[in-house]
Amino acid sequence: MSLNSQPISGTREKILQVSAGLFTQRGYAGTSTRDIAQRVGITQPGLYRHFPSKADIYLALADEILQPWITFARDAQTLETTAARKLLWLLNRICWSCADSPYEFAFLLTNSPAEDDRFNKPRKSYDRVLKLMAVLLEEGIQQRELREVDVRTALHMCMSLTDLLIFPTSGSADGKIREILALTAFGLMANRGAAAKALQWVLAGHRQNPGMQASDR
Repeated sequence: MSLNSQPISGTREKILQVSAGLFTQRGYAGTSTRDIAQRVGITQPGLYRHFPSKADIYLALADEILQPWITFARDAQTLETTAARKLLWLLNRICWSCADSPYEFAFLLTNSPAEDDRFNKPRKSYDRVLKLMAVLLEEGIQQRELREVDVRTALHMCMSLTDLLIFPTSGSADGKIREILALTAFGLMANRGAAAKALQWVLAGHRQNPGMQASDR
C-alpha cells in the first residue's frame, strides 16, 4: 500500500488492492485468480462476478492508477500560470496520487504482461501523460524559463523521482513530495529565485483544482 493510503471497503476494491499487492510481490504470471480469491476471502466464482479474468483485474488497476494522471496532465495545460509552475503542479498531483493510492503499483513498472494487445493500453496511457508533460517542458525551454535540457531526459528524471513514493522507504509522504518538487524546480529552472517562488506557489495549494489555483506569476 502507498504511504498515505486509507483502508478500503467493498469486494471489488478489495480484489483490486489484494491483486496489486500480489502482482507486486509475485509478478503477474506468478499470481493466479485462486491466490487472489483466497487472499480476499471469497470463492473464484465470486471473484469472476466482479472480473471475468486476471487480465481484467490488471487492466482495471492500470485504469484506476493512470487515468487520474491523464486528467491531471490535461488540467495542467489550463492553468493560468507559467509552464514551469504547470509542470510542478502536475508532478505534485501525480505524487499525491501515488501517496494516497490504496493500491501498490510497482507491478506496473516491473511486471508488464504481454499476453495480447489489450496490455498495450496502460503503456499508451502512461505515454499520453509523458506527451502532455513534454509540452510543458518544451514551452518552458522555449520561454527560457527552464534550462536547455533534453526533454526526454527531463521527463524520465521527473517520473523517476516518483519512485520514492512507488517504492516507499521511511519518511512522510509530504516530506518526500517536497523533496521531489524541490529537486525538479531547482534542477530544471534557469533562475533560482523563480524556482523558489514556483515551489512556494505549488506547495501553497497542492490539492486545489485548476480553477482554484492562483494565477500569480
